Amino acid sequence: MVNVAERRRIAHEVYTITGVLVPEDDPIVLAALFYAQKLRDAAGDAAGQLASASAESRAVVHSASALIQQAAAERKALADTIEARMKKVIKDAARVQSKQEGPPPGWRGVFAGVVLGMFLTGGVVAVACNFSFAWIQDARIGAEFKRVLPKLDSSLRDKLMEYFEKPRQ
Repeated sequence: MVNVAERRRIAHEVYTITGVLVPEDDPIVLAALFYAQKLRDAAGDAAGQLASASAESRAVVHSASALIQQAAAERKALADTIEARMKKVIKDAARVQSKQEGPPPGWRGVFAGVVLGMFLTGGVVAVACNFSFAWIQDARIGAEFKRVLPKLDSSLRDKLMEYFEKPRQ
C-alpha cells in the first residue's frame, strides 16, 4: 500500500510537529496513510464525475443552440410568408383603387378595428413578457436539463437541486 519511505517521512513530521517519537509501523501512522489514500481516490472519482457532468452540460448547450437556430429559421420563414401575403394584399388594394371603385361601406372601420386589435394584442403580449422573449430559450434549456438530471450521480443531483431551490425560499 504505502512504501517505507513515506511512513518514515510521516513519523518524522509527527516528531517535528509534536515532539513525540512515533514508530513508522504505528497503527495511527498506517491509518492516517490509509485514509489519505482513500481521500485521494475519492478526489479522483469526484473529478471524473465533474468532467462527465461538464461534458453533458456542453451537449445540452449545443442542443439548445441548435433549437434556437431552428426556431430562428422558422420565424424567418414565417416573416417571409407574411411579407409575401402583404405584398399581394397591397397589389390587390392598388388595383381596386386604380379602378376608382371605393371600398364597400364600413370596410375601413372593420380594417381599422382588426389592425387596432392586432396592435393591442401584440402590446399586451409584449408587456406580459416584460418586453423579452428570452423565456422561450430558458424553457427549452430547462427541458434539456430535466432530461439530463436523472442521469447524474445522486449526490451531484442533490447538490444541484439544493442550489436551484435556494433562490425560491
